[in-house]
Formats: sequence, structure tokens, C-alpha cells
Amino acid sequence: MRGWIQQTQSVLGAATCCIGLAGCAAQQGDSLRLSEELGRARADAAWQQARAAGFESRMSQLEQRAAAAQSAQSTQSAQDRALSRRLDRLIELNERLLAERGAAPVATPTPTAARAEPTLTQEQELRALVERMRGRAGSPHGGLTREQEDALRVLTRPERKLDMDNPWLPAFY
Repeated sequence: MRGWIQQTQSVLGAATCCIGLAGCAAQQGDSLRLSEELGRARADAAWQQARAAGFESRMSQLEQRAAAAQSAQSTQSAQDRALSRRLDRLIELNERLLAERGAAPVATPTPTAARAEPTLTQEQELRALVERMRGRAGSPHGGLTREQEDALRVLTRPERKLDMDNPWLPAFY
């Protein structure tokens, strides 16, 4: 009997061994599959990290550009404010000068002729302003010296047409 029990034990041991080997083989297949998945997961993680580093780099560039644009804009707005203040001062000075020119003594009407002054056209106002600026109204040369008036006449004279039939013309040109 002993032979039969030993034989059964050896068959059972062999069967157990085969089942164990089959289980190990299945485990090995699972471990290979898991190892491959782990490799793919690591590659994906490395790609994700590289992508995140690229995004961070791009974000830092955009932040630097935004900071540069903001500083340029603040510089530009500071220049605009300085220019605006300067223009305000010039306008104020211009208004003051116009007020002084407007307050210059002009022939005042006599108290007996107290009537409403007629409204002047812009051209008449401009002529009156030019006369006040030149000096006394009604002076023979409008407040200019004779040389100044001659120079003004030369400057405002209309252009003459060149006479192309003039025999002297080629000698000068």
C-alpha cells in the first residue's frame, strides 16, 4: 500500500508543483504586463513634467512682457501727464497774454455816446487786434517804420510771371 500512497503523493506533489508553476507563469505574465504599464506611466509622467516646465517657461515670459508693457505704459502716461501739465501752463500763459492785449488802451468812447457797440465780424476783430499790436491806430504806416513797411510790401507782393521772350533772360539764367 505504501507504494500506492507514495505514488499518489508524488503525483499530488507533481500536480501541486505544476499548478504552482502555472500560477508563477501567470504571475510572471501579470508582472510583465504591470511592468510595461509602469514604463508607460513613467514615460507619460516625464512627458507631463516636460510639458509643465514648458508652460511655466511660457508663463514667466508672458509675465515679463506684461511687466515691461506696464512699465512702458506707466512711463508713457507719466510723459503724457508732464506734457499735459506743460500744455496747461502754456494755455494759461496764452490766456493771460490775450487778456493783457485785450486790456490795452483803445480809443474809449465818450460818455455822451453811451450806446450799445455793434457786434464786429471776425475779420474786423482781427484788423483791430493787428492795429493794436502795431501801435497807434491811424498812424501813417500802421506803427511800422518806413523800412519795415517796404519790406512787408516786398514780401506780400504777388509773384510775377517770367517773360520767356526777353532777350536778356538767357544771360542771367
